[in-house]
Amino acid sequence: MAPIDSDPELNGFSGLLVLCRPEVVFSCPVEGVLTTPGIRRWELATSLSAQALPGLRQLAGRYPLHASSDLGILLGKLTTFDLVVVSPLSLNTLAKFALGIQDSFPSRLLISAAHAGLPILLDESTVPLGDSALHPHFVKIYRRYWQDLQSSTISGFRPETLLEAVDRLRRGRRALERKAPGTGRAVITRDEVREAYAAMTQLRVSRGALVTDLAREDAQALGVEIRFE
Repeated sequence: MAPIDSDPELNGFSGLLVLCRPEVVFSCPVEGVLTTPGIRRWELATSLSAQALPGLRQLAGRYPLHASSDLGILLGKLTTFDLVVVSPLSLNTLAKFALGIQDSFPSRLLISAAHAGLPILLDESTVPLGDSALHPHFVKIYRRYWQDLQSSTISGFRPETLLEAVDRLRRGRRALERKAPGTGRAVITRDEVREAYAAMTQLRVSRGALVTDLAREDAQALGVEIRFE
C-alpha cells in the first residue's frame, strides 16, 4: 500500500490530544503521537496533574495548549477537530468517562466529544492486564470500563497501531465523502454501514431512506448508530 501521505486528498486532518497523568509508568512517548503522519494540526489539552509531565513545557511552545480555564472555548470549537486522541490515559479518566462523570477537564471534554459523535482514540497502554500489580478486583473493574467504552466512535490504540487506526479513519471518512448523491429513495446497505464503521462515525441518512435488514444487522454488530435526519 502506498504511504499514507501519498494521496493529497487524505491530508488535512486536525487532532485534539488530551493528556492525563497515568497512575503507572507510561511507555508511549507523546512525541510519537504528535508526529503521526496524516494529521496536519494538533492542539493539546492537559489535566492539572498532567502539567507536570516531562517535556510539556517544550510542547507548549510548539502547539496550542489548553488547560481547564479554557474549557468553554475548547468546547465551543470541539467539532472543528477530526479526532480526539487521549495519551497518556489515566485510569481515573477512564472510569469517569465510562461512568459519565463530568467533574474534571478531561472527562468533560471526552463526554462532550462522544455526544458530538467525534472519533475518540484511547491509549490502552496504561489499561491493566491480568499480570498487573493492581489488585485483581480493580483490574476487573477497569477492564470492564474499557470494554464498556468501545463503540463505533471510540476505540483503543497502542503505539504500534496508531498509524493504522488513523489511516483507517481517514480513508473511511474519504469513502463516505466520495459517495455520490443518489436520486429517488435512498437504499442503505451493509457497505454504507461498514464505511461508517471504518470512519468511526455515525451513519447519517435522510428520513424515508430504506435500510436493508443486512445493514441493520451489521450496524448492531459493529455498534454503528444509524441516525435519521
